Order: sequence, then structure tokens, then C-alpha cells
Amino acid sequence: MPHFMASILRHAIQGDPNHFTLDILHHMNAKIARRLTKLLALVDNKEYLTITTPVLAIKELNTTLERRWRSLQEILAIKPQWKAPAPPLFRGCTTIHFFNSNEYLKQVLTRQSYLKTTGVSYSNDETVERLRSSYQPRLMQSASQLPKFSGAKELQICLFDTENWIDVHLPSWKTSSARSIKDALPIFRLIEWYRATASKLYEGNPERLSLMHLCVIELWVALDELVTSWCPLLTEYSPEIPEKFLEPLLLPQLSQMKRLRDIQKYLHGRHEKARLHGNLSIFANENSHTSFASRFFDTSLSTQLVALENRIHKSAAKQKQKKLEELAEINLKYDHLMKQANLLQCTWTTGKKKNCKCPKCKLLKSARGIRIFPFEDLLPSSPNLARPIVFELECPAGFAIWRDATFDILSLAQPDDVPSFNAELYPLNEYDTVKDYFKPEYQGNGVALASSTKSIHRSHYGKGHSVPATESDVIFQHAGRFQLFHAASRKWVAPINDATIQPGCTFKLEGVYETLQAYLNETTHSPNSILAALIHCPLDLSHREFVAFGQSRSGNRLQWRNLMRSIRSQSLSFSDPSVCALVLQMIWQAGPEETIGTSEQESVYREAHQDLLEVNFTSQVIEELNFAVASLQENWKQLLQLAAIIAIAMRVHCFAPSPFIKESALELLLNARNLATRWIESIMKLDQDFCITIHIRL
Repeated sequence: MPHFMASILRHAIQGDPNHFTLDILHHMNAKIARRLTKLLALVDNKEYLTITTPVLAIKELNTTLERRWRSLQEILAIKPQWKAPAPPLFRGCTTIHFFNSNEYLKQVLTRQSYLKTTGVSYSNDETVERLRSSYQPRLMQSASQLPKFSGAKELQICLFDTENWIDVHLPSWKTSSARSIKDALPIFRLIEWYRATASKLYEGNPERLSLMHLCVIELWVALDELVTSWCPLLTEYSPEIPEKFLEPLLLPQLSQMKRLRDIQKYLHGRHEKARLHGNLSIFANENSHTSFASRFFDTSLSTQLVALENRIHKSAAKQKQKKLEELAEINLKYDHLMKQANLLQCTWTTGKKKNCKCPKCKLLKSARGIRIFPFEDLLPSSPNLARPIVFELECPAGFAIWRDATFDILSLAQPDDVPSFNAELYPLNEYDTVKDYFKPEYQGNGVALASSTKSIHRSHYGKGHSVPATESDVIFQHAGRFQLFHAASRKWVAPINDATIQPGCTFKLEGVYETLQAYLNETTHSPNSILAALIHCPLDLSHREFVAFGQSRSGNRLQWRNLMRSIRSQSLSFSDPSVCALVLQMIWQAGPEETIGTSEQESVYREAHQDLLEVNFTSQVIEELNFAVASLQENWKQLLQLAAIIAIAMRVHCFAPSPFIKESALELLLNARNLATRWIESIMKLDQDFCITIHIRL
């Protein structure tokens, strides 16, 4: 092997210097040298040619490296010779012309008054009065009614009021004895308005989008409680919202984490009960006996639907009997005309026979022109296929609202690459046999039934059948093949198992850190995967910082300790916005639930923030943050690092159960505030000095 490697090395020495650079030759030399150290006892023995050849190659390489190094030193030793430009060229560069600024310069030279520097005085009363005069009156909030913002102008204020109402008043609103299934539509309209407004105004802000998702699911829980209390059968079906749906949320406040715990506790109970009954889905198997629509007929709420089903069956039987009577009558008429025609002789003599107008041909033409239009059964013969259709014809408003709200929440969290269905569809409210029975309970049914096949009346059979005809030529089974369909998105409805809100709840990295986005999104990657990815490290980022950034979120339970290690070692550039985003993602993201502990407090802290329950750890965090604040001093360019320190301190203050730690965190925040105040004063002084300098020059 050393002999073979030496032959390759000699070819490299004789090769193109631009291709086999000094560093490549050096590494090849090191590889051979390492091999030879294992055969050290044989190196000086000239009898072993396989050993002497590598030694000679190494000596040849050393000579080559020294020669190239000397030539490089000679090139660098040459001093650059500066040649002064010619005088005409030099004089031309000393004159500057402002052809388009002549008028402005004249105004500056003749100016009598100058801009005055603004003062630093601030009046809180004047500011409050100015804000009150510019904003519309705020609506009074109450637990007895939902917030209403029709025609509101300050949408940001409306969103804040809605979020405050959900936090403060929604629990009381849900438990009020005045609640009924009639409240389902108003709360659904609130969900629609809030989600549509907040998603636009909060776009690009992961923290606010996280709060939006939290509030939407809280409203959905209230809706779900209303509908399940009205129809307990729904509790035997999956709530469709995954139990881990809200894990990516960024929640800075402890109260928000408690609200998340309550939501997931409710979802866990709903999923547990659904699993006991087979974990059936509302959006699947709609044509089976286990579907919600089929089983709804066995409840006490189905009186109206059972009456509708009987009415449709009676009407179908009546129409079918009428069509059979029509068939018998037409066949008799046909036979009568044909008998009359058979008694006559055709008197055709000249011209085309089809134009013959003799009595016989007229009778034959009349008989052959008789047609009968088909009858299609109003409903399928199978109850499993018929009852979902009847159910959707007069779908209970409470269930339709719940289904639309659930599907809207999941569909907006579905990946964008889901294809839409472009084939021709036949919605239930337009299907010929049952469209007269369709009665929407509320405006805006998003999820409904649609058939992938057309009715008999729209097919080629709808043109009528000639006589004589049999019953099988005229009487047809129901031809519709119905599935759940969402009209707005033109998609078939199916259980959405891959719904995730993670992209909107994750900060986006920029610049050289953009290649590390995958390591910010998740906490499941291993430390070794970061080392293996060093080949993708940008040139403007050091390997040390690349590894430190990537390993910060390696392990959900280790995030806080990794963060404090980075602060202590200063292995990250905390003045960069992407690093600040990393810190916020680590300390704010809720993450998976704690699976080891069972107490209420541990479930609030989740898996990622259990370290904040330890007094020793949080005291060390405060100590490190105090040291970091002290190291900043007058370096106001480290604004983002101070912001990250403040965010960490506020998180510790909110989550630490120890009063001593809370007091220490408040003291740290006060020091950080004083430092920020000094920075502001320093910058204002620099601004004033700059304005004075400009004034003097003018």
C-alpha cells in the first residue's frame, strides 16, 4: 500500500501545480508518513524496495514544496511600484460639479432659519389624549356575549380585544346555562372572521401566528363542546384535530402554556373515547354502516330525517308506479298503431320512400316516433348509500357547522402540494332526482356530497327510449356515486393526517444562516449529523459557529443547557438576527408534552422546559445573564444580544417557581433596562453632536 500511494504522489508532483495545490500535496504526504510510522523499523533497511520507494517520494515532495514556497516568497517580496498620475488628470479630480443642485445650494446659502433639534421631553397625558382622540370607542367585553366587530377600522385593536376575550371570558361563556346548539353558528362566524383577519395581519410573525392558532383551537373546543352536548354520538368519532397539532406554538407567557395544556387535555380525552369505538373518522367511510350519517338515524335527533326518508321513498314508489303505467299505456298505443298500419297497403310510387305520406307510412312513423323517458330511483337501494344522501339533504346545522370549522382548520394547515380535483362533479343540491328536497340549514356549507357520475337524465339515456320497451329499459337504479367534497377548494374530503402549523410558527433564517434552517425547525437531529453536514458550511461562517448553531436544538430536553453553554463560551454571534431568532425559538416553543412526570405543573412546562423547575439551574442562568449584561457595557451595537438576554430573563421570571429566582430575574431586567437607557442617551447625544456639526458647516 505505501508503494502504491508513493506512485500516486509522484504523479501528483509532476502534475499541474494549479490542480495539485500545496495543501493537497501536504495531505498526501501526511497520509504516506502515517503509513510509514507503522513500519518504522523497516524504513532504513534498503532491502525492502516497497519501503524505500515511499521514502524517496517524500524527499522529492519536500524538495518540490520548498521550491514552490521560495518562488511564492520571491513574488510576494516584490514591492509594488506606484506611479503618480499626470498633473492634468490629477487637477481634473479636484474639481466637483453639481449641475443639478445649483438651486438647492443657493437656498442653503441664503437660508435665514435652521432646523431645530427636537427635545427629549415626553408627556404621557398628551400622548394618551392624542391616541384616544384618533381611535374609535372600544367595545365593552362581557362573558354573556361574543365579541362583535362589524365595520371595525382598527383591526389590530379588534384582534387584541378578541384575544383578550378568549383568554378572560371564554371559559365563563362556555359554562353558562344559556348555551345551546344555536350558539354554534355565532362562534363559527367568530372563528372565520378572527382566523381570516389575523392570518393576514400576523403574516411573517411566528409569535403572533402561534397566538392565533391557540385562540382558534380554543374557540373550536368551545364549538365542539356545544355540538357534542347536543349530539353525544359525535364523541365516538375522532375530533380530527391531532393531539400534537399545537406542539410547534411559540408561547412566551406561562398563562398561554396553561391554556395549551387544557386544550391538549381535552383533545386527549376526545381521542381516547374515539379509540374505544374504533377511532372512526367523520371524513371517511361515509357510505358504510359505521358512518356518522348512517348511525345518526338511530338517535332521537333523527325524527325529521326519518320523515324525509319515508317521504322520498313514498314519492319514488309513486313515480315508479306512474312510469310503469305510462310504459304500459305507450306500449298499447304502439301496438294499436302497428295493427292499424298492418291492415293498410303502402301507396308509394315515386320519390324516396321515407317521404311517403300514405296512411300506412304515417301510422308507422307515428308508432316509431313514440319515446318514453327513463325513471331513476330517487335513492340507492342500499340503506348505507341512501341514508348519507338523506342526511345531507337536511344536514343538521350544528353538525354541518362543526364539520366545516374542523375541515377549514385542518385544510389551512395542510401542505400546499395537495392537488385539486378538476373533473366534472355533480353536487347533491344539483342532482336531478333529489335536488328538490335539498334544504341547507345555514348559508355556507363548505363540506357536502357530490357525485362523480351524472344522473340518468343527463346521460344518453335521458333522451328517451323507443317503444316497444320493457321495464328494464325504463326503470333504473340510482346512478349517483357520492363522496364528501369541499366546494371552495375543489377537493375530495378525506382525513387529513399530515396537517401541521410548524412552518408558520418557525422563524425564518436569513443570510449565511439560511442553510441551517432545517436545524432550527426540529429538535430530532443528532449532534453527529451536524458534523457530517460541515461540508455545507458557508464560507462566511466559521465551522465552530456552524456546529454550535446546529447543535443548539439537538435534543428537546437539552435546549436550555445548550443555550447557556453557547452564551458562556460566546460560540454564537448573538448580534445577528438569525441567532436571536434561534434563541427565541428555543425558549418559546412549547414542544412535546412531558411523558415522565404526571403532575399538573410538569405538564405545563412540557418536555423542553423542565430545567426551569430546578432552582440550581435557574440561578446559574441568572448568573450567566448578569455576566453577559456586564460584558456589554457601552457597546450599543450588541442590541440584539441584549434583546435575547431580556427574553431569556423574562422566560425564567415567568416559569421559575422560586420567589428568589423571580426577584433575581427582575433585578437582571432592571439592569438590562438601565443599560438600554444609557445606550439611548448615548445615541441621542451622538445625534445632537452630528446635527451641531452639520449646522456649523452650513
